Amino acid sequence: MEMISIIVPTSSRPRECSSFIKNIYEVQGIEIIVVENGSSLKEKREYSNLFKPFLSNVKLIFSFEQGASNARNFGASIATSKWIWFIDDDDFVSQSTIIDCIHACSNDTDMLMLPFKLSSDIDTVNYYSDITATYRYIRRFGHFGNANTLIIKKTFFNEIKGWDGKLQCGQDTDLFLRIFKNNPKILFLDTAPVEINDDDRDRITLNTKIQMLGKVSFIRKHWRNLHFLRLLRYIISFVIAWPVLKKFYFKIKNA
Repeated sequence: MEMISIIVPTSSRPRECSSFIKNIYEVQGIEIIVVENGSSLKEKREYSNLFKPFLSNVKLIFSFEQGASNARNFGASIATSKWIWFIDDDDFVSQSTIIDCIHACSNDTDMLMLPFKLSSDIDTVNYYSDITATYRYIRRFGHFGNANTLIIKKTFFNEIKGWDGKLQCGQDTDLFLRIFKNNPKILFLDTAPVEINDDDRDRITLNTKIQMLGKVSFIRKHWRNLHFLRLLRYIISFVIAWPVLKKFYFKIKNA
């Protein structure tokens, strides 16, 4: 059995996804599960053609599940490793980081937390700490980093009931809140950082109506868990239609 199952949700990005897999598929000790959902028939064929060199080491699943969260849950349900790692297809992780993670997995911890860089500030390496990796911090300030920087023991992931496929946005924040509410045993790993694409224009959900409705469903679910000031921030962002304003800003900027 491999130590870590790397689960990659993807939709309509066959070339980006194949480039990501090409970088890691030869690493020993990992299971790679790519869950494609929502692509066109032409794109599905492109996935199949581009993944032919990797299929001996990679499980390519064409899923009917809708949305990235459900795709991740599906990948986790068929994962055979003790540990699971969700990574987006437009991020980057080095082979050396994966090897360090394999060596660090232990029965004494529930989760590894990795350093990371953001594409908007590629020169800065961010590290989790006993301050930022707490329920108290997250309910007040939001999550530091995202779920791509977490490697979670599968039994613990099942205990918190995985990703919430009903949420249309705020899935990472929701996962962080539920993880840290359960007081996990954490190992902060010092290794090469995960490189995260944080450009809003590349996010999976670009539909501003869905983003607005997603804010409502997130607030309904977590209004008791969020600090008053954090809850107020969510309410204000909804009232001023922040996703619409950001979309308008990018249109003006790129005009």
